[in-house]
Amino acid sequence: MHRPAFAKKLKAIQRGMRSLLEAELKSFGISEGQLEYLIAIFEDEGINQQEVARQLDVGKTAVTKAAVILEKGGFITRTRDSGDGRNYILMTTDKGKTVGRQCLIRFARVQGLIFSEFSLEELEELTSLLDRLESRISELTGRE
Repeated sequence: MHRPAFAKKLKAIQRGMRSLLEAELKSFGISEGQLEYLIAIFEDEGINQQEVARQLDVGKTAVTKAAVILEKGGFITRTRDSGDGRNYILMTTDKGKTVGRQCLIRFARVQGLIFSEFSLEELEELTSLLDRLESRISELTGRE
């Protein structure tokens, strides 16, 4: 397989998965990109923006933008961190908790649809190969 064809396939897979997930999330008024942030907060109530950036491997500005959008949508609250006034503590609202739970269910359903024709052995092999690829890229970029 030519290397550009491999990269093209990865992008097509990502686009397709994103499209399926976006369709599932439409009724919640949240995008697939925002979901990643909401779930990080939902799973770690009281997390600060800096830790979200570290967990998701994104910049602090990206977290701030997403947090503002989620706050305006009524999904989370942001409170100044008393230990570091430059940072915010993030908590899900009741709406955010409800949507977070429902989105995890929908995400699992989409994954089930995508991988339904794969055997357990094939999924394990695919995961192992992707882990190796991710590890190699981390080595080359110096990122953990």
